[in-house]
Amino acid sequence: MTQSLAAATSDEAEPGHIGHRQRQRDRFMTGGAYALPDYELLELLLFAAIPRKDVKPLAKQLIRRFKDFAGVISASPAALGAEDLSDNSIATLKLVQAGALRLGGSMYSTGRSCRPGRR
Repeated sequence: MTQSLAAATSDEAEPGHIGHRQRQRDRFMTGGAYALPDYELLELLLFAAIPRKDVKPLAKQLIRRFKDFAGVISASPAALGAEDLSDNSIATLKLVQAGALRLGGSMYSTGRSCRPGRR
């Protein structure tokens, strides 16, 4: 891949977006889930599913449609598909829901807290 093509397909393509994805990841890794508003947390997920596109407008659209992060994650695959999400994007979001359900069940059965540093 040529250098100009590589730049055009990453978040480095436009000066205003230089390093945006890395800044999002850094804020999340430093501050945790509550350091980001719902649409930015959703953006982080969509980065993985849609690596070469600005996903901020899509994240905001999904939050408007489904009200919050939990609403997006728990929406049916059909409802997500109606928002023009690819099968890969839908699977990524549903994987998070499945992980959350499994984590919640595990935490409940063991009596552990979901909050970091708490038992």
